[in-house]
Amino acid sequence: MKAADLKPASCENSLCSFHGNFIRLANGNLMQTAPKTSCCCKSATADAGAKKAVEFVADNWSSRQSSRQNAEPPLSDWDEIINRIRSDSLSISAMAFQDAWNVNLDRIRDCCIHVATPQGKLIPFCMYNLTNTEGESLYRNGDEG
Repeated sequence: MKAADLKPASCENSLCSFHGNFIRLANGNLMQTAPKTSCCCKSATADAGAKKAVEFVADNWSSRQSSRQNAEPPLSDWDEIINRIRSDSLSISAMAFQDAWNVNLDRIRDCCIHVATPQGKLIPFCMYNLTNTEGESLYRNGDEG
């Protein structure tokens, strides 16, 4: 795996997170399964990006059924490919959280991941988890008002 195989997400600011999708080959090496172009060529609305992210998680992060012992051989090469994708795929993602010393309003404006407060307000995820310089939560203190 190379750093160039990891790309920014499409629904938030490109500095907020990265991801990569891979498949383990028979020799144990990882091969990137997504196109090598950046996903940032097109802007997506926050709603469209969030929907796409939810669909990806639902499709790729569900538990896999274990293969049966002594199962019949695949019907074709396509069956083998599909089985390998189900059993040997790997998704890697990470987020660059902000704190009191590096909060970036441009990144906050581009955010598509929000937390709904009991009062019905939507708070950008990084802001909801932000603490002040003393380590005290700004939104998680029960006073989301």
